[in-house]
Amino acid sequence: DPHAIWTFQDENASITTSNLPDRYYVNGLLLGYTSPTDAVPDFLSDIGHSVWGEAGESRQRFTASISQSIYTPADTKVFLPPPTDEPYAGVLTANLGLIQDTTDHRSILGLMAGLIGPDAGGQIVQNGFHSIIGQKPTKGWADYQIQDEPLVEFLSARIWRISLGSLGGMETDVLPDLSVGLGNLRIYAMT
Repeated sequence: DPHAIWTFQDENASITTSNLPDRYYVNGLLLGYTSPTDAVPDFLSDIGHSVWGEAGESRQRFTASISQSIYTPADTKVFLPPPTDEPYAGVLTANLGLIQDTTDHRSILGLMAGLIGPDAGGQIVQNGFHSIIGQKPTKGWADYQIQDEPLVEFLSARIWRISLGSLGGMETDVLPDLSVGLGNLRIYAMT
């Protein structure tokens, strides 16, 4: 694909047909860019080929994005949430990634760096949005928010493409995947 892709993504607990209050993961914003195919800086391309190999048979793209996520306790109407509840937290990150495709799999390397805490702007965004839509502000941000801390996370993922052949005249694939993340915000493995 010779074209870049721009992405704007918003996930918000208020975008629902139900009347659910804000709680736990309440908002996520992302602004992202994905380069045209093979428009990758040489040093990034070399990293991908060093890690995954396949220099002659793969196509590459790089991604860059900024994102913000907001987390709150279950009861945001009280000033003092119970100590057993989730804390208030804003997370602001810059993300870089390299996507390397072959005909039968996609490999992804990623680096996320940012911060968690008041400087991530969770309180400003949540209560500012509440003001715009006529809702009361969330009470506990000032005193019960996770304090500022730098974040870093490394990601590696692989998605395999296994052809199942033609099904009803349509080519059909199954896409098993494995992702591993390691950092001070999350440590995870997913399939």
